[in-house]
Amino acid sequence: MEISEFRQKLQAKNTELSGYFRRKLPVKAGAKVKSIVQGNFRLGGFQNGALEKWQETKRQSSGGGADARRGPLLSSRKVLYNGTGYTPGNGSVTIYNNVIYAGIHNEGGETNPRVTPKMRRYAWARYYAEGGGKAKKGRSSDQADFWKGLALTKKKTLNIKIPKRQFMGPSKTIDATLQTMITTDLNTILNL
Repeated sequence: MEISEFRQKLQAKNTELSGYFRRKLPVKAGAKVKSIVQGNFRLGGFQNGALEKWQETKRQSSGGGADARRGPLLSSRKVLYNGTGYTPGNGSVTIYNNVIYAGIHNEGGETNPRVTPKMRRYAWARYYAEGGGKAKKGRSSDQADFWKGLALTKKKTLNIKIPKRQFMGPSKTIDATLQTMITTDLNTILNL
């Protein structure tokens, strides 16, 4: 192989590597990280080398029904799960969750929602759905009592503590997965 021929091959590989790092890698990495983050929801914990399980919810510990079988941050509509996405850029990728309450679930903390008339109407509807009002005097379920209490509360705001259930953030699992993917791709490009 002549030096000029080697120089041409080296230039071709440089162009291919540049295209990989600027365009292909951000898309592949974004899809892989999104898959891992959504896997956290399905597994009910945060993958950081090992699975760090989330605290169980009250609906899970109460027993029966489809809601009890779902993971802590999963619902029938999977709003938080489907809110995860990525935006590839020029040599970079941004992973995000566009649901307004994603941050409080990911980091934990306290929130103070206002008690609105709409919330009170919903609480009354849930109270009757749980069998409240139909039960004989002094015989209603704990759930019905909860909803009745919310509907009748004099408070203007509620103090709700949300435990930390991290699903996004720096992770050893993500780092290892991306490192393996990049190494495989570079070996393919460079024919190693």
